[in-house]
Amino acid sequence: MLESADADHRLSPGWRAPRVGAGALPWALVLVLVFPLAVSAQGMIVLNPMPPSYDLGGFSLSSPPVDNWRETQSSATSFQAVYAERVSDVDINQRCHFLAESHKVDEPDYQGDSASAATAAWIQHTELRGEALVAFTRVQVLAEAPEIFTFSLVVKVGEENVQETFFIMLAPDKSEYFVAKLTTKEPQFREAPFYAPLLLSLSTLHWRTEQAGGDSLAAETTEDVVAGESGGEAPAVQP
Repeated sequence: MLESADADHRLSPGWRAPRVGAGALPWALVLVLVFPLAVSAQGMIVLNPMPPSYDLGGFSLSSPPVDNWRETQSSATSFQAVYAERVSDVDINQRCHFLAESHKVDEPDYQGDSASAATAAWIQHTELRGEALVAFTRVQVLAEAPEIFTFSLVVKVGEENVQETFFIMLAPDKSEYFVAKLTTKEPQFREAPFYAPLLLSLSTLHWRTEQAGGDSLAAETTEDVVAGESGGEAPAVQP
């Protein structure tokens, strides 16, 4: 349930963030996921059909099972995607942006769990948004994937409200964590056609046990443009 940021005691003068978990992990790494608040990035992008699945560090998950979800970039530890609808031969409507990453946990004595990691991220991101924060949800378990914790923020960008939803999971051996963020301008995004397929994808997220304690498998970076939805080349589009 969304709460107004005006009523959040965390934003009141004199409030101090608690330490999260024993041997609190420096979750500054999560700040690399301060993605552009606008749904569309600047410049030309290429929309590629997504592969069946992704290996991000020691984590794996399946892609959303809907063709409109298209990859824009990927590497061994991250991928970005948008939900794009073709409006005309030259126009494509990008309804949301999704970025997922895995990171190493550099604190060898970290004793927290996914819930405490998500709480630390919630504290950082709500503070980072400052006066632009309009509303938020508290950290909660993702119903479709009990090992993932999630929270949402509503942020004022110009004259528009942007919806940001985070998803966080810590590896069982605490060596890595998965963090992802969905960004959209649609207030009722949970009812949009892109959201349920994304949850199906997240429900498959798991830690590859064969990687625990060892080096993670590397996924190849996507470089080539592949066939589009009608069998032709996917167009480069101007967001």
